[in-house]
Amino acid sequence: MAVLEGKWHRTEGDGIAYQEAIIDTRDRVVRLEHSMSTLKVMAGHTQIRLGAVEEDVAGLKQDVAFLKGDVSGLKQDVSGLKRDVSGLKQSMSGLTRSVDAIVSHFGIALPAEEAQP
Repeated sequence: MAVLEGKWHRTEGDGIAYQEAIIDTRDRVVRLEHSMSTLKVMAGHTQIRLGAVEEDVAGLKQDVAFLKGDVSGLKQDVSGLKRDVSGLKQSMSGLTRSVDAIVSHFGIALPAEEAQP
């Protein structure tokens, strides 16, 4: 009988330990499911943010392309202005020579402030 009682106590103790292990495992599963649910929500928010960032990047790329076009246009404008200034300098030089030739030809004496440098 003592052997049977020992086996019964051992079986009862094993059963209790088994039940506690099952309860502990269930608690862990519940916590894991909660953590996974939280991660899914966070992943959804991250995906939304990523989409917004991708839209911002696409917009910035368009802005950069427009700015490059503007810079290219400005470079062309500056180049044209440089040519215009060069042409004006040549015209001014030609006019100065013409005035000097006329003044010299007719022997006109110009006051000091009107004389060409």
